[in-house]
Amino acid sequence: MMGSLALRLPAAIALVLVPWAVPVHPQEEDAAKPEVTTASPPEARRLLDMHQAATESEDSARIVASLVRMTAHDNEAFLVHAKNALKYKASKVDREAVKVEGEELGISSRKGLEKLARQREVEVQSAAARLLANFPDKTSTLLLKSLKDKKLRRGKPRLTAALIDALGRTRCARAEGEVEGHFKQFGDKDVMRASIRFFGQVKSRDKGTVRTLCELLEPPEPGNVDSPTNPPASYWAARWEQWNYFRRDVTWSLRQITGQTFRPAEGKKSGDSVKALKYIREHAKELGLK
Repeated sequence: MMGSLALRLPAAIALVLVPWAVPVHPQEEDAAKPEVTTASPPEARRLLDMHQAATESEDSARIVASLVRMTAHDNEAFLVHAKNALKYKASKVDREAVKVEGEELGISSRKGLEKLARQREVEVQSAAARLLANFPDKTSTLLLKSLKDKKLRRGKPRLTAALIDALGRTRCARAEGEVEGHFKQFGDKDVMRASIRFFGQVKSRDKGTVRTLCELLEPPEPGNVDSPTNPPASYWAARWEQWNYFRRDVTWSLRQITGQTFRPAEGKKSGDSVKALKYIREHAKELGLK
């Protein structure tokens, strides 16, 4: 079960933040995307040849481009390539490119260059996760295993978000406990957004999780501004920006779970948190919440 949140943002901090009315994403509804289709034999062959050439080049950018093109289709011939790409490691070609990129960015430390190389791995692995989501009956177990693999995900929040997104698209309800663990951390904003949408995609029946979604219709702020243990204003500013990034996804997920529309806070107008929590109390049984 998810715990209660008692977070409110002081007006003094809110004044210096980005205006409420400008959402980061058109989050409330799923972004329009091409329907996943089965590519014709000639088109499938063309895409496979493109991917083979990209793989032989050992250039992560080319590999990503080929995987992205495959993502519009569900041909089983693509599946093995997606699985292989999920384990991608930066190649010699990538590391040479990273050296050039590092010089341009003024990065020369080993740690800095490793971070750039890791970003190239993440791009390929994340594209692979998106492609794997096209095969829900064959890949949900692999996606969940990958999400649990700390070594695979270490230092790669974007990959974590991509895996959670893919699990949501495959409607893998048995991944909910694992996703909840990431959700509780309130860490990377993309991981939070993917987790929130996951709960809507699988229509979560965990009452604690749903209650927390209701509470997230309001912005975060400290319960006691004058408390000496209260984090600094910079902490709450960062939390607010994160909340603004995913607040409309909260509305979307609650609609999937309850069939009702509960709005997040907007400008000086409070969100529907109280209304949503009341609805959950009154309709938990009929919604199957436990």
